[in-house]
Amino acid sequence: MYMFSGLLIAASFALPTLQAQNDWPYWGRDSGNQRHSPLKQINTSNVSQLVPAWQYQMKKDGLPSRVSQSTPLMVGGILYLSFPFYRVVALEPETGKVLWEFTGPAKPGGGFLGTMRGMSYWPGDKQTSPQIVFGTEAGELYSLNAKTGKPNPGFGNEGVVNLKTPEIMKDFPNVAYGISSAPMVYKNLVFTGGGPYDSRFTKGPAGDVRAWNLRSGKLVWTFHSVPRPGETGHKSWTGDTWKNITGVNVWSFFSLDAKRGILYMPIGSANFDYYGADRPGSNLFANSLVAVDTETGKVKWHFQAIHHDVWDYDLPMAPALFDVVQNGKTIPAVATMSKTTLLFILDRVTGKPIHGVEERPVPKGDVPGEYYSPTQPFPL
Repeated sequence: MYMFSGLLIAASFALPTLQAQNDWPYWGRDSGNQRHSPLKQINTSNVSQLVPAWQYQMKKDGLPSRVSQSTPLMVGGILYLSFPFYRVVALEPETGKVLWEFTGPAKPGGGFLGTMRGMSYWPGDKQTSPQIVFGTEAGELYSLNAKTGKPNPGFGNEGVVNLKTPEIMKDFPNVAYGISSAPMVYKNLVFTGGGPYDSRFTKGPAGDVRAWNLRSGKLVWTFHSVPRPGETGHKSWTGDTWKNITGVNVWSFFSLDAKRGILYMPIGSANFDYYGADRPGSNLFANSLVAVDTETGKVKWHFQAIHHDVWDYDLPMAPALFDVVQNGKTIPAVATMSKTTLLFILDRVTGKPIHGVEERPVPKGDVPGEYYSPTQPFPL
């Protein structure tokens, strides 16, 4: 399957259909974002035989053009695709036949968040049918019936939760706020990141991560990405500089260890991305991978990849979960990487670097009044 700007193309050749292992229910196929398919039908010996089977036009008349950055989901023989603006379609994968299509009523904004970087699938439970869950650049969280495409009337307000709550928007109700990537689903919870448009403000809405009940849409917990007084990491901010800081948000993708109930949050830079004289200090939890308990949001550990970022070196990579064998011992690991392309491999239970990390002196810049961290972490 190939995806171009405004066009989804499925390719195939004549081979028996596989009935097992062909689902892709998460953005990264699994909650650990390994992004690997075990399917073996297509390989180096026959990939040249692929021919177009069908195509689906994603651009819709009457809406402005915007590149799709979504990854389709494949669950239970149905292909789900999200794309600008606030649109989701369910397709028959063999033919491209439209099973249902949904378009949110919110007016498209002018920001990059409308690219709709994916959605999530919830298999449901005895109370609620399977759902497709996604967020918008208008600060809304939708839950749709996966079979019909209709909003779940029991979720929030007729299928929609308003993410722009007073606790998040604070004194900035008119600042743009939304979700740019797929939320993460676990049991009956959905975890959302979100935040303001990048680089436009130094003060604004909070970049907090929140958990919501998938049955009702009610808020379960909130993680303060900029720690408040008394919380872990608060002392990394000088004085009152932590107040009303914006950014410090998960704009990329979560990962999750379902066995241990741990959510991994790759948190981005504090705004303004290229200037930080108004926020001296290392600025936790900006540019950090933070592990929290899925049920409570309580911090288990954190690792900051960039101290006091003034280069927009945040964490675009979805954390990858895998195992490392070291000295004959199998260690559950998580890998994260900033835009410096330094790869940090950590014990995903404790946060301890598996192969070592050291703080090295780094050059300082010459912007008047700017704070520069004297060291930065480097993997060994």
